[in-house]
Amino acid sequence: MSGPIQTPLSNANTTFRVIVQEMLLTDKRFVGMSRYVTSIQFYWSTSIETACAGMGFIFFNPIFWEKLVPEQQKTVVAHEIWHLILNHLERGEGLDPDSYNIAGDHVINLTLQEDGFPIHQNSDFGGINPCCDPAYKGMTTEQIYVKIHEERKKNPGSHKPVSGTPSKDQIEDLIKEALEGTGDSVKDQKEKDDALRDQVATQAAMQPPGSGPGGEDRLIRTERKQVFIKEATYEEIFEEWLIDPLSGGKRTFMRPSRRQVGNGLRLKGKFPKRGRKNRLTHLVYALDVSGSITSYQAQQFLRSAKTLKEKLNPKLMTVMLWDTRIQFEKVFREDETLDNIKVNAGGGTNLQPVYNRVRQINPEALVIFTDLCVDIPPKPTWETIWFVPDPNMYKDQYMNQYLQAVTYGDVYVVPEK
Repeated sequence: MSGPIQTPLSNANTTFRVIVQEMLLTDKRFVGMSRYVTSIQFYWSTSIETACAGMGFIFFNPIFWEKLVPEQQKTVVAHEIWHLILNHLERGEGLDPDSYNIAGDHVINLTLQEDGFPIHQNSDFGGINPCCDPAYKGMTTEQIYVKIHEERKKNPGSHKPVSGTPSKDQIEDLIKEALEGTGDSVKDQKEKDDALRDQVATQAAMQPPGSGPGGEDRLIRTERKQVFIKEATYEEIFEEWLIDPLSGGKRTFMRPSRRQVGNGLRLKGKFPKRGRKNRLTHLVYALDVSGSITSYQAQQFLRSAKTLKEKLNPKLMTVMLWDTRIQFEKVFREDETLDNIKVNAGGGTNLQPVYNRVRQINPEALVIFTDLCVDIPPKPTWETIWFVPDPNMYKDQYMNQYLQAVTYGDVYVVPEK
């Protein structure tokens, strides 16, 4: 089979639709996921060395593709589909990218092996030896990541990334290029992809355990629902709302194109700096002041609230302190300094009064500082961001159940800078 070699990007759906249809109809390894799998868009690109995936797109280097025999080609397609379904591109944010990608590869390849794909740790896939160590069988990506990252810190030469693995930035650039002329932004594409993946997880949850192929059934029920805590700066978390204090205009952190060219230089970014949203008009920041909060955590919240006020300077910023009800509420205008807030902890925990009040004032976003030991209300209309004081507390199985109960919004360690 001969694939077109065009630089940097050309449509490859004709080649891959045939392979995907055979996998759905014959192998049945993706039973119940056909709507998502058939919506994936495939492209050839010589700006990457092997293959990569993100936000509903899969990209293949045609030269690498031609090195694979047909069963290996099906295996690599299945591998990249699982990266999409498990949302590894987004889940790994805030973690070491090489360690996380290696961990994700182990999880996927061990599952493919379990379901009969011709892959093991000594396989030769076009000159690539896949990550497929049986020592990690049954572990989640995050569990493997912890082990691998600790070992790599002690011995940087261990667990080397697969040769030619593209960075997250490079994958995002390919996605932007694929979206050119479609009228969709990266954010639009992400929302569509999230919705389809959520349908896959919901459908899987409705089926009795063991009703699907062994490995796939296990992955959907464990990996897809895994919630983890990210680390990021305020600028990274709130980049779409940041205001440039010098120009008064919209600041953007949109990256330039990082497509690699032949002589090692990188092409200049061609995507204009433009804002994705208007200035943030109303932000609510709510602190959980139930009995479990410590004085240090109270100080963390106050520092965080002041920093957000300075960096975002929304037209209105409402600060709430809550336990079983809202104990304190104050609105700060853009020309006011956030100060004179006294935090007293005590009582039980109930987030519903906060949601009821926020529904009345209808902000663009709600930030919640909490240890998550609370029943999470259904997904609201506003954007939700969760700040937790200490990620280590969720290593305890009892506490981890609260983390896994979060079904919307991103969970971050509250930034200290």
